[in-house]
Amino acid sequence: MYDSECLARLNSTEDTVGILFELNVSYLRSSTGEKSEVSCGWCLLKLFEDTGIPAPNKNFELPVNGGTPFDENYIELDGSVSVRETPSRFQSIVRSNQQPRLVVKLISVNKSTKDIHDTLPESILTCHQYAQFIGQYREITAEVLFHDGRDQFSTDLITDPVISTFPSSLRFTDIMDALKRRWENRNKKELKRSQRRVTSVMKNFFREVYMDSVYPLLNSAQLPPFIWGDTNRETERLRIILDYEARSTLENLFSTERLHKPFNIDRVTFNVVSKHSIT
Repeated sequence: MYDSECLARLNSTEDTVGILFELNVSYLRSSTGEKSEVSCGWCLLKLFEDTGIPAPNKNFELPVNGGTPFDENYIELDGSVSVRETPSRFQSIVRSNQQPRLVVKLISVNKSTKDIHDTLPESILTCHQYAQFIGQYREITAEVLFHDGRDQFSTDLITDPVISTFPSSLRFTDIMDALKRRWENRNKKELKRSQRRVTSVMKNFFREVYMDSVYPLLNSAQLPPFIWGDTNRETERLRIILDYEARSTLENLFSTERLHKPFNIDRVTFNVVSKHSIT
């Protein structure tokens, strides 16, 4: 839910399938500097109605529950505004408006977006803005595995820095933001509308943009480790990422100010039998 737009794709028609939302608050203990998270409720969005048909495209106001999703009975988040013990209908309406809710909107997509979704795995839950990049990655991986004259039973390592490192880049939201910015900037300046409809052109373009933006950052020794919810760390990483974006690829490569991680064969080779293989 990083960018507030979530893509849920699944190959199931069971009416029990849903999306579980857990709301958390990060806190910093001023006396000790301890950082942690505390849960402040959860709610469930069912993706199918009781009749078995998919949930309609509309806004859903989901009541936030206390306790955990594993409790036998729902626990109200705030017992002082309980709806179940109200003596009158009017008080029930008033108290129901005081109960915390999470508003979730289900929307349909246009044909071009649906074509992108069709390139994704049958079951996936991710940020919507990552969909086009995951689709490009899967198409490139399939092409390398099956269309480069390889033996389909071969398990030899494949030398390809894009398909070997892209899955790990999905864990870093700021690096994916850098990919998105570079993609949109170069897409507008360098590609014609007719070129955007050619699959081979877009795959090569994705390779160029990825190697120009994500790959140098993944191999930077100056970029501190990613810590989710750490504002200071996010600010520090953003400063370094923006500094990379302000310079060209060659400037970043040959600059004496840049420090790179020692060479590791895992950053340029793809293991066919890994969990990221799409055989």
